[in-house]
Amino acid sequence: MTRRMRTSFDTQIETFDVLFPTPKTRLLEMTSPQKFTAKLEEPALKEDATSGQKSEQLPVYNAYSVNGDVIGQLVYANYGAQQDYEELTRRGVDVRGKIVIVRYGNTFRGIKPKIAAEHGAIGCIIYSDPRDDGYFAGDVYPKGAWRNEDGAQRGSVADLPLYSGDPLT
Repeated sequence: MTRRMRTSFDTQIETFDVLFPTPKTRLLEMTSPQKFTAKLEEPALKEDATSGQKSEQLPVYNAYSVNGDVIGQLVYANYGAQQDYEELTRRGVDVRGKIVIVRYGNTFRGIKPKIAAEHGAIGCIIYSDPRDDGYFAGDVYPKGAWRNEDGAQRGSVADLPLYSGDPLT
């Protein structure tokens, strides 16, 4: 018998209330030049029985996103890092009053909307580029480990240096 097995610990389970904002509705639309409405959900896969358990899955969104409706032109801003906005400025592209579309990766997702707002953007859409985590990288799920075309990331866009963790815990 190991020492660890002989040692007894008094244990207990503690419960915590967590402030985890979940949207009641989510809508992402393109209104022109043609209308498009994003699915904002991952379809069930026949190869993965758990993928159809919608009640057990978080909806596709980033926690602590700002609530609201914005309408504006899209501007692609690469990864949404400071140097990407500097490059846009060098090229004469102004993001003020526009919605930026940026790729996941290279920086924490929570900094992307913050930097976009600092440059005057009215919205920030973060997407997964298959070049970073999809079929360009290798076989996609369920055959491989990489994100398939319907896969979506979830997470938090809270400013971690200011808000490191749940506000209630």
